[in-house]
Amino acid sequence: MNKDLLINVQTKFGREILTQSDLHQLKDDIYFLTNHNIGFNTLRRFYGFLESVSPSRKTLTILSNYIGYRSYEAFLNRNAVDNLWEDISRVTNMSQKESIDVEDIEWLKSCKKTSTYYLILVSLINQLLMDKKINMLKEVFNTKNIFDISRSEFSKVASLFLINKKNFSKKDLKEYLPLLKDKIYKELVLFIYVDYDRYNGQYGVLLNSCIPFLESKDEKLFVNLFIDLCNYLNNEKTQLNYSKLKVPFRCHPILYGRYLAMSVFKNESNIDFNFLLNESKKQRDKLLFFQEVILIIMIMKKVDYLETIFNLYYDELLGYKNWENIMIERYNILALAFVHLKRKELRRCEQTISFFDKEKQIHSNNKIQYIFYHIIMYHLSIEKGATRQIINDSKVAYLSTAKETKFKLFNVTYLNTFFY
Repeated sequence: MNKDLLINVQTKFGREILTQSDLHQLKDDIYFLTNHNIGFNTLRRFYGFLESVSPSRKTLTILSNYIGYRSYEAFLNRNAVDNLWEDISRVTNMSQKESIDVEDIEWLKSCKKTSTYYLILVSLINQLLMDKKINMLKEVFNTKNIFDISRSEFSKVASLFLINKKNFSKKDLKEYLPLLKDKIYKELVLFIYVDYDRYNGQYGVLLNSCIPFLESKDEKLFVNLFIDLCNYLNNEKTQLNYSKLKVPFRCHPILYGRYLAMSVFKNESNIDFNFLLNESKKQRDKLLFFQEVILIIMIMKKVDYLETIFNLYYDELLGYKNWENIMIERYNILALAFVHLKRKELRRCEQTISFFDKEKQIHSNNKIQYIFYHIIMYHLSIEKGATRQIINDSKVAYLSTAKETKFKLFNVTYLNTFFY
């Protein structure tokens, strides 16, 4: 990358650096334009007149300033942006073909080394989706190694995948149904991008449509548990027999936590809350294990269970590791605020809920989080002796958000009896 910088400096200077006299003039020009000095010997090393050593960060910054960038990082990012533009241009050309050839596949694989690979992938599959090129999408989803990326990167692809961001017509969704046979597609639209907010809409249509195409025990358990919980949220009869559910060996911690929490909820097996706590001790990643546990316990209105969990794992549950854990932390902030509210620790409740940025939109499940946020604000307002107007505003916001999700459970009775 220093070679790039060297060439750009020469371009700015106006001619190739061939002699030490050129270096003296370059040194003066740099000082004139940046008001910073670079040592003559430093420039000699940079341009190969002396044995080369790695230039200091200060030198790289001054040279970047000289060619018009505020920092060396800005110069590097400029190159990254240029490279990404070229990559997206190639993706556009690929999407115009009738099929993806071997050369395109090899190019895609070569891009995996770049930090913008997930953007390249998203650009390709979104363009093919909009053009309804189902066969080409199948080619992409079934090509070995293309999606062999970290869970964090895969989550980025899922969060930007157009079918997770836009409401499509029933006709369009029907055209995309054959893709549910593909494991990668199912991961992107159902299992990584889990969307309670749109269960009574597009996500629910996709989830119920995928049932004939479920293959692994993990997929079947996830779909059964999710639909059963959403049936409860819709005040519909739940039909799962939890004592007969089969849990896959080495079950993912989020799925295992969901299974245990739902088993406690339904109270139809030998699994109780103490069993869940004992199993939690075996989990290496507490943040993932409790992701759905916390939500399900909030739905159950079991604030005493939340209190026990935070007494055991406070440090593990507050403080996310990367961007995809933001949603988990927001659930945990809400849960902790409920605990403080139960204890009548109103000031601590206010402080905790202040960390929940209600104006911030994350990639999914904003509405169901807002429902619990408004429940907290409603009861907090009552406990503080707020005006009727403030209390009613929280109630109206709660009912309005609940209406958007179409979950019938979240009615006035649920709101008023949350702590009773």
